[in-house]
Amino acid sequence: MKKLSIAACAAAALVMPVSAADAARLAYTLSGTFDIQFNGTRYDDLDVTFTGIGGTENSSYDSFFKVESIYLDSFIASSSIGTFDFGDTYHFFVNLPNRAAGFADSITGSDLVDFLASGFGSYHGKTEFAERTVTTDYVDWTNRSTAFGTTAMFNAGDLTFGVAPAPVPEPANWVLMLGGFSLLGGVLRQRRRVAVSFA
Repeated sequence: MKKLSIAACAAAALVMPVSAADAARLAYTLSGTFDIQFNGTRYDDLDVTFTGIGGTENSSYDSFFKVESIYLDSFIASSSIGTFDFGDTYHFFVNLPNRAAGFADSITGSDLVDFLASGFGSYHGKTEFAERTVTTDYVDWTNRSTAFGTTAMFNAGDLTFGVAPAPVPEPANWVLMLGGFSLLGGVLRQRRRVAVSFA
């Protein structure tokens, strides 16, 4: 009976659906040329790609301003001078009435960069969004701390934006699952000898 229970648990694990958090993880990517100051040195027309990753279940909607916000687990900027890790305090937002979107600091409430596109009038940030050209609306020049130093942005141009499924960290998950099945196989193969005695 014990073996049947373990086998049933194994079968249930195989058919168990992927959790909503994994299924709805998205990568919000903004690429373009930026004028950036990093640790006191200015770089003009630097190619930078901002990538924010978050689960759509971790979101909020402001019904008064009609703004949808997706809170990001990670937010990084990649460029030829390095990768800047902004940590996990940022969110991606869509302002439906203004057809604008952008990235903002959830703690200070200040926007890092905003951009415009006609498609944002009906987009809520919770699904894929085909990559397209967007127009710069606002760039905040405030100094911001990253894992590698202080950055500030002054201008942005030639922007493209898109949303796609976030990469799934499969290797780690498969290692854990295979380890579990190996352990399960060992348990199922184990045979106990029961001693029976008659008084």
